[in-house]
Amino acid sequence: MIEAGPLIAFVGAAVLLLVVPGPVTVYILARGMEQGRRGAMVAVLGIQAGEVLHIFVGAIGVGALIASSPFAFTVVTYAGAAYMLGIGVQALITRENHAHDVVPSNRSLWPTFVHSMMINVLTPHTTLFYLAFLPAFVDPARGSASMQFLTLGLVFMLLGLIIEGGFAVLAGSIRSGLSESVRNMAAFRWATGGIYILIGVVLVGNGVT
Repeated sequence: MIEAGPLIAFVGAAVLLLVVPGPVTVYILARGMEQGRRGAMVAVLGIQAGEVLHIFVGAIGVGALIASSPFAFTVVTYAGAAYMLGIGVQALITRENHAHDVVPSNRSLWPTFVHSMMINVLTPHTTLFYLAFLPAFVDPARGSASMQFLTLGLVFMLLGLIIEGGFAVLAGSIRSGLSESVRNMAAFRWATGGIYILIGVVLVGNGVT
């Protein structure tokens, strides 16, 4: 069982990490400007669904195996980068015929959830992050290290849901204020497509360093 002191320290460190803008934040903001507040919130849920896999992988030790295998790490890294690049290209070539079509229906938000989850799942750096960050707050003398790792991971996921949800609301608000112009929406489409491609390029860069 995790003591209150280390848990509080973990929460403080986790909040600091989550509020600093990174690729995930940029992705959520891009989704929000492209699909509105609901689309951004669905993206957050998809990202957190992917987090569940990374947490369990780290808890059972498979993450350590991936981290120690350059080939496996490279394959997963490039798969994630290719997926992100594909979404970016798709966003750039998609044409919107009507301004009201920019806001997707509830049914069309399912692909957003799946895309967001897959982007997270295909990012091995997330597993490496958990393997590097969480063990510092695990004390084998306090019980099962795997259960402590799992508990901390779920706490981090909950914090991420709250903080990233805030970014989603912000992105949706920005989009709502500018959604009157079809020209603005076309610019959003190009901007978000460029952001996805940029994130993919960053993932490729991380994979070769």
